[in-house]
Amino acid sequence: MKKMPGIILVLVALLLGAPAMGAEFNPYFNSYFNDRFAYKIDIPSFFDFAEESENGDGMTFSHESGEYTLWVWGAHNIFMDDGDSILEELTGTVKIVRGTASSGTDFYTVEFFDEDDSDFINHEYGLVTPDTIITYRLRFPEAEQGIMGGVTSRMDQSLAPWDGSVPSPDEGFWMEDGKILLNGIELEKAQFTPVESEFFSGWVELSPLVSDMIDEELTGVFFFSPEGGDKFIFEDGSGSRADIFLKIHDASNMEKMAEYSGLRGSWTWIDPHRCVFTRIDGTRDKGFGYGFGYGLRLSVVMYDTAMREASVLMEATDTASYFFERMDGDELVITEERVEKAADWDDDAKRREKEIRIDIPAAG
Repeated sequence: MKKMPGIILVLVALLLGAPAMGAEFNPYFNSYFNDRFAYKIDIPSFFDFAEESENGDGMTFSHESGEYTLWVWGAHNIFMDDGDSILEELTGTVKIVRGTASSGTDFYTVEFFDEDDSDFINHEYGLVTPDTIITYRLRFPEAEQGIMGGVTSRMDQSLAPWDGSVPSPDEGFWMEDGKILLNGIELEKAQFTPVESEFFSGWVELSPLVSDMIDEELTGVFFFSPEGGDKFIFEDGSGSRADIFLKIHDASNMEKMAEYSGLRGSWTWIDPHRCVFTRIDGTRDKGFGYGFGYGLRLSVVMYDTAMREASVLMEATDTASYFFERMDGDELVITEERVEKAADWDDDAKRREKEIRIDIPAAG
């Protein structure tokens, strides 16, 4: 058994600006690459030890508490199984967690209670081809099934065949040692401002003088996710206006994952993969506010970068708008602004505000 030196053996660190150990379920991830069966997978950072298998088919990762174990392996598909047949065989030998089993020709996924200790759950996900089966199994306490959903979602998405290439921070935007890099070249005029937060590492204001990616009439602020170099939000809009465009990017290749019209500063990362923000759905025939002579229809939306999906948490109606304020522990604090009739938006005396608190949705 080998003590892991921060970056696991042959792993390549994908992410920078990692949170301190102790925010264990807001981990950053490292990528593990297996030569023998040509696959890759992202490994969460909360493991302390790693041991390679004798035949080179994968690795075992463990936590010093004994509560978290991860097995990753590949195998030859000598019995010509598919995802359906593997899941069918597995369900006959273990106690399945209701609603977690799914399969197809080329994959299977399931969660089941640990045979040695029913207080623990195993999440297993595998990809199946006529030649190989690549699989991982993550064991964790049953009480943490909800918060581990974000971890397993990320790992499911990342398990894939590997062509032998290794990601490089020389492409796209990157943050390293407080410096902002673009295609491996430092943007000397970009001043990174670190933030003491377990949810993101900091921000940098950009202008046409710093990067020609920024329109000459616009300013931009990059807010990095907890991993620093993995994803960021680009707030794009005139510094004198409240309305902006929120552009969510993959920092390693500059792929734009999503874009929304929103309000400046009214958003935050709630975990390493999800952000919540106030979305502008359109204008109203009546009303005013936020420096405009017209009203806005505002909804509160959550975007999941792992699933690449948006979920509306509070949706605007003809008589209500919702504004995301902040995160408070396990809750989202939202302001509801409401009128009795749509025509009342012009009358400030008829507009009512109240605070709403909702639980942060479970990941996955």
